[in-house]
Amino acid sequence: MKRQEVYLKAVLVLAMSVVLNSLALPQGPVAHWPLDGNGNDISGNNLHGTLNGNVTPTSDRLGINNKAMRFGGGANDYITVPDSPPLQITGALTLAGWAYLTTTTNNPRIVAKGGASGQRCWGLCVEGASGGIVRPGNFQIASNSTTNLSCLTSGPVPLNQWFHLAGVFRPGVAMEIYLNGRLSRTSATVRTTHFNNTLGVMIGNRAGATNVGWKGDLDDIRVYDRALSAAEIAALAVYAPVTTPSAPTLTRAQAGDRQVLLEWTAPSGTVNGYRVYRSQTSGGPYTLATSTTTQLTATVTGLTNGTTYYFVVRAYNSAGESPNSNQLSATPESGVSLGTRRWELYER
Repeated sequence: MKRQEVYLKAVLVLAMSVVLNSLALPQGPVAHWPLDGNGNDISGNNLHGTLNGNVTPTSDRLGINNKAMRFGGGANDYITVPDSPPLQITGALTLAGWAYLTTTTNNPRIVAKGGASGQRCWGLCVEGASGGIVRPGNFQIASNSTTNLSCLTSGPVPLNQWFHLAGVFRPGVAMEIYLNGRLSRTSATVRTTHFNNTLGVMIGNRAGATNVGWKGDLDDIRVYDRALSAAEIAALAVYAPVTTPSAPTLTRAQAGDRQVLLEWTAPSGTVNGYRVYRSQTSGGPYTLATSTTTQLTATVTGLTNGTTYYFVVRAYNSAGESPNSNQLSATPESGVSLGTRRWELYER
């Protein structure tokens, strides 16, 4: 019964991962900063950012180390990106990112090209209070160099937990803001363009201000020069990037006649299958013996009786292989049936 429960849990985890990651992620951002311990852009436009002040790597919303950045909230804590033609957007626009906020004693910025009056432009942020709402998310564009246009969430963003915020400008139609993949508010507009300035982009702050630093964590910041659909925003808000699974645990190595039966428990993370490796030397090097899909057992055949073999198992998915499991050994013997002999468990 216990083995069946483990197997069912593994199948459920795999099924949930397939559902989440099969959603069509929006392609073609003009800038995409995953913030994987640095300010590098992976859009292909080389819009790499420079870390300033108290900005350090931290764990992301999945608990994976060095996959997000923590900002100290000070005036000098931010990532700067120089101005570049791909960022000089005056038409359709989408801004999106994951955020974790610990305080709103100021009006913290997630990503902004806008500056002080005379240098207004687009941005995504959280206000301390605005429009009768405490701590609303805010998507901004500018009608001219001195005037911002805002679209606020209908309620507050959470404190001390991850949330996804996105703003969309549909020229001549509306500004929209989404919280955790759901449309929160629409502001109708007849505008077909918005103002662009000559400033670069700041992540975690805004030019020309001393009280808008982000206090908390940011991850996966994206800029598109098109208006994403509601389905694309929803996909971004549930997207869980696939990472290599942790190592499985070998629990059984039963020797038979020229074969060994192995069993293991499923690791954490998305798993597409398992590979069993063997060696005649403890500690390896190992060679591939067999593979399975989601089964938590395998029989290695074609072995030599009287020879001790050492086994490890690795889980794998689209991101790669896990580390080795613990090592177990078994010695096949002539005339021994896997179904009649008590299984052996040797950890070497």
